[in-house]
Amino acid sequence: MDETITSLPQGRMLVDLGFRDLHGLIGTYLLPEREGYALVEVGPASCREHLLAGLSRAGVEPRQVRDVLVTHIHLDHAGGAGSLVEDLPEATFHVHEVGLPHLVDPRRLNESARRAWGEAAHELWGPVVPLPPARVRP
Repeated sequence: MDETITSLPQGRMLVDLGFRDLHGLIGTYLLPEREGYALVEVGPASCREHLLAGLSRAGVEPRQVRDVLVTHIHLDHAGGAGSLVEDLPEATFHVHEVGLPHLVDPRRLNESARRAWGEAAHELWGPVVPLPPARVRP
């Protein structure tokens, strides 16, 4: 392990996502399940590579991730969900029923980010890409 992985009780880990190459700002929790692992939050799409590298450093293969739980659809919590669909082929994505339509069709999320952050939105958060409906559960 390294400083980007924090070991927690019962085999849980906190993976630092290195947002903007800074540490301690955004993380994902990696939780062991009966078969495989769950992720709680995935961060923005701009942190995708950091998340995948963190899984590797934790000794977890992406196909071992069975569940991805996002608490809400703010870009720093769930913006990268759609960009991880192919990387996490066995994962089901879980999101509150109110947020689900926005992750399946993220046009409004992307528009809102552009209004708030202007041209910097893409660089900061990365693109919010759609989650396939078959991979999402409320």
